Amino acid sequence: MLKPIAIVVVVGVVGVIGYKLLTKPTQSPASNETTLLISNAEKSVQEADESIEKANNSFKKVPLSEYQTIKDGLQASQ
Repeated sequence: MLKPIAIVVVVGVVGVIGYKLLTKPTQSPASNETTLLISNAEKSVQEADESIEKANNSFKKVPLSEYQTIKDGLQASQ
């Protein structure tokens, strides 16, 4: 009596394991959207870094003698 039950259980387990191995879960739309948002954020950060670097390089080109002292601090002369 136990032998047929054991065979049915083994076949069922093998079937479930085979099903899980053969069917790959697809990414949900939410995870795809999250991936796109992260990618866009990384691009925005890179663009911001580049613009900050350009701004820093342009400030380095202005000699200190071009700045005039005023009561609030330094300001570039025009």
